[in-house]
Order: sequence, then C-alpha cells, then structure tokens
Amino acid sequence: MNKALLIVVFALFIISGCSNNPKSDDDKSYIYTVTIEDNIYGFTGVQVPKEQIGEKIGIEPIACSVSECKTPPGDVFYKIKGSKSKETVAVVSYDEKVYYRWARIS
Repeated sequence: MNKALLIVVFALFIISGCSNNPKSDDDKSYIYTVTIEDNIYGFTGVQVPKEQIGEKIGIEPIACSVSECKTPPGDVFYKIKGSKSKETVAVVSYDEKVYYRWARIS
C-alpha cells in the first residue's frame, strides 16, 4: 500500500510540474514595443479618449518583433491623465485622430 501511495504522489508531482499555466497579460508578446525612460511598453490597440491625454513625452522610435511589420500607429507619445505614473502611455496616430494605449511590460 505504501508503494502505491508513493507512486501516486510521484505521478501527481510530475503531472503538476508539466502542466501549462495560463499566461498573464504581462507575458503577452507584443508586436510593437517602445522604450521610454528605461521602461518598455507594448502596443495594446486600445483607444484612449482625447480628454485623457496628458503632456507630450516626445517622439520615440518603435521596435517591431516580426519581419513583416506594417507601419506602427504613430511615434509621438503622451502621458495619460489619471493613470498610474509610468504604467501606461499613449501614442497619437499619424493622422492625429486616434490615441492608442501602450502598457508597461518591463
């Protein structure tokens, strides 16, 4: 009986160690990333109302993780009013009509 219990416990240990845990939002891979003041942000595609746009951060180069990259949505970044400091930033589209949220990923 003790041997059977030991085998069952060992099997459960092996199975639980090999299971896939669902990834959190922080583990998402982002196609577009940007580094601002040593923080890396990923493009979320979520629109931000113009009323929430704060002061201009500046023009920042955007990196792309795939070789077939389309043009990114913009390169002029802004702070977002009411968001935690350095947790999110916004970029204005090239036609200056839409603002998109970028989330800090590291």
